Amino acid sequence: MNADPLETTAGSDAAAGHPNYKWRPTQGFFADVLLVEAMVVLSFEATDVFLFYIFFEAMLIPMYFLIGGFGDRAHSGGRGRGPPANARTPR
Repeated sequence: MNADPLETTAGSDAAAGHPNYKWRPTQGFFADVLLVEAMVVLSFEATDVFLFYIFFEAMLIPMYFLIGGFGDRAHSGGRGRGPPANARTPR
């Protein structure tokens, strides 16, 4: 495969918009973990209380997507497995 300079500077096939590229769920997981890690490091490296607050709150956004997308569905309050909340129970 020829590697043209534009593709190597743009990144992977996903960044170049390659038509055969397929998104895998693990890529979103690792992207969110990387964002959480970066925000945690930035929050602990902050020298100002305001910056600590900003970075700590920014860390919660990818954490929300991590828990919502990759969390355990059995404990999701009835949205995963199990009967719906309005189902009748046998007596």
